[in-house]
Amino acid sequence: MVDKFLHKIDLDALQKEVGMTIDEIGALIEMKNPKGIYNWAKGQDNYGTRPSYNALIRLLLAGATTMTLFGVDSPVNQIKPQSPPSDFLANQDFQEGVKMIVEETLKSKGYG
Repeated sequence: MVDKFLHKIDLDALQKEVGMTIDEIGALIEMKNPKGIYNWAKGQDNYGTRPSYNALIRLLLAGATTMTLFGVDSPVNQIKPQSPPSDFLANQDFQEGVKMIVEETLKSKGYG
């Protein structure tokens, strides 16, 4: 089991990419307490957390890059939805792309 987080999320970069405040990001991902987002920038030893799968999808759709969220660059950064987000979230190719990025990130960091 992985005992350390692979990547701390740069909240300043995330806010620039999605063009939102922390509170707006919290509303986007339906987080009850948006201040918990600050824990994404902390290491595991400092009570850091990670966004849920659904939060990651919403952040990617809002313009966040895989570099900011996962610490790796990917062609998925070039994907821009052509349909409403709810339709895009259901797109099997998009879901497989996110899964592939997560798996590649784990492998590149020696956890796969």
